[in-house]
Amino acid sequence: MQLISNELVGLRSFIPMDFARKPRQLSERLRWKATELRQFLLYTGPVVLRNVLSASVYNNFMLLSVAIFILASPSLSANLHDFAHTLLVSFVTHFGELYGPEFVTYNVHELTHLSEDVRIHGNLDLISGFPFEDYLGQIKKMVRTPHHPLAQVIRRISEMAPFTVNDEASHGKRKLQKEHDRGPVPPSIVGLPVLQFQELFIGGTKINVSSEGDRCVKIGGCIVLVDNILQCQDKIHIVFREYEVIEPFFEYPLNSCKLGIFLVGNISSTLKITELFDHVEKYVRLPKKDKFVAVPLLHLCQ
Repeated sequence: MQLISNELVGLRSFIPMDFARKPRQLSERLRWKATELRQFLLYTGPVVLRNVLSASVYNNFMLLSVAIFILASPSLSANLHDFAHTLLVSFVTHFGELYGPEFVTYNVHELTHLSEDVRIHGNLDLISGFPFEDYLGQIKKMVRTPHHPLAQVIRRISEMAPFTVNDEASHGKRKLQKEHDRGPVPPSIVGLPVLQFQELFIGGTKINVSSEGDRCVKIGGCIVLVDNILQCQDKIHIVFREYEVIEPFFEYPLNSCKLGIFLVGNISSTLKITELFDHVEKYVRLPKKDKFVAVPLLHLCQ
């Protein structure tokens, strides 16, 4: 437990700003919030548990992790929900064999029905309770007296409605922040009128060249680190370096590359630049020995 806890705490600086909480030690696990449990299941757990647990226990955990990862992904859930169902049935079966049938409670068994919900309603985030739980704090502040609480909430929400529409309209816009002059700037663009920025807000998330947790993205099939963000002739460009080694992180219960999850290493020293056309896929990059595990970010600002 201490070994796993040390690894979890060591990942804190690599966790993107999209997560409300950083990893905590296992000694605090009874106080973990739901978002922390999800972070462990989908991102940090497969990394910190590897080579620590026995193969049978780790593989059982990976059945659950991969199945939920598929069902939480908007792209993967559409085509692989049947495969995720097979994984969840295997997880529940092996779970009972490992820990005893008395631990196969209703909460464990109901996982076998989750893929059907996704088939009908869409990926897990479309039917998740997280947005409601996140909003409870705001609703609580809307109630100022003990009388007619529902009416108070409705009035406050109706007052906020015009501003909510504007916020949603600006959600997908690109925004550059924290101008600087420290580079790097590729030779191909030297001499042109260029502004350099440290941060780019895009698609509900942020790329930050000075943050270890917010500079890993996927561009053209390559996992890269963003070194600078440029604005040149009213166009946004990303300066980056590629990882030269890209291989599967795990093979069970399927090749992780099929999920967009990779083990990467040997960052190139060659600077490249590309114009930003569409949404850039942000990655969670977690150190594992002399390499990094790169996992697509499924959840924004939760």
